[in-house]
Amino acid sequence: MEHSPPKPMTPFDELVISPDLQILKLLLPYTPPDQQEFLGVFIKIFELRETVRFFISAKNNLLSSTEWSDFPPSSVDILKSMKPYISPSKAEIIDTLSTIMNMMETEGDISPFEMMMGMLSPDQQDMFEQYSEMFDDNMKGN
Repeated sequence: MEHSPPKPMTPFDELVISPDLQILKLLLPYTPPDQQEFLGVFIKIFELRETVRFFISAKNNLLSSTEWSDFPPSSVDILKSMKPYISPSKAEIIDTLSTIMNMMETEGDISPFEMMMGMLSPDQQDMFEQYSEMFDDNMKGN
């Protein structure tokens, strides 16, 4: 069975999960089955306690990954921040969406048709144009 590399902790988890709690989480699969439920619930209760402490503490109540002057963050920045935590196929979708959003921001007046044509290979563009012409001819004939 192939193991995928572990996903990084989210920035929020890094703030509320101590190294000791992380060790308990790592040991959970090696705990006897009849004790896993207790340890799992204990871990989550401890994690909840640390989360409440975090938000009560006045000095630590900022979770923003951007400066407040840059608020709200761009959609592209939000999408990119999700990539390390999702599957490769979903990360590929995010890359595509980011590319489209960047194109829309830089081009401004570009039409969706022009944007789509820019993503096709030259062969696909030719094929699309041929089918478009055939469709237009059929529409004019009716």
